[in-house]
Amino acid sequence: MKTILYLALLFSPLHISAQEIVVFGIPNKVIAMDQFGNRKELPSSPEDSVKITKIENNYYWENRNNTPMTRTESTIYITYTAIDGSGYVTIVNDTARELFLAQPSGNVIGRYTYVEHIISGLTSRTIYGR
Repeated sequence: MKTILYLALLFSPLHISAQEIVVFGIPNKVIAMDQFGNRKELPSSPEDSVKITKIENNYYWENRNNTPMTRTESTIYITYTAIDGSGYVTIVNDTARELFLAQPSGNVIGRYTYVEHIISGLTSRTIYGR
C-alpha cells in the first residue's frame, strides 16, 4: 500500500503557481506626513520601489509584506488597494504608460506613472515614481 501511494505521489503532476510581476516602479519623490499635518520630503531609495505580484487571480503588495490587494480600473488608471486598509497603489495603464515615459521626466505628463500611498496609524508616506 505504501508503495502504491508513493508511486502515485511521485508521478502526479505538481501544481506550480505562476507568478507574474504586475508593477515594478522606480521612486522619484517621497513625502511623509504626520498626524499634525507636518509634511516632509524625503530622499527616495531603492527600498521605496513598488512591486505588486499576481499569483493566479490574486494580487499581493510584495514590498509591503505580501499584503493581499484588490484591483480596480477607471479610465487610464488602475488602482490596487490593500485589503487591510494599509494603503494603495495607483498606476497608469500600459497605453498611457508608454505615452508618459516617452515624455521628458520634467514634463508634467512624463513626471510620474504611479503613486504609492502607505498608511501607518495616523501618519502616511506617499511615493511617486516612473
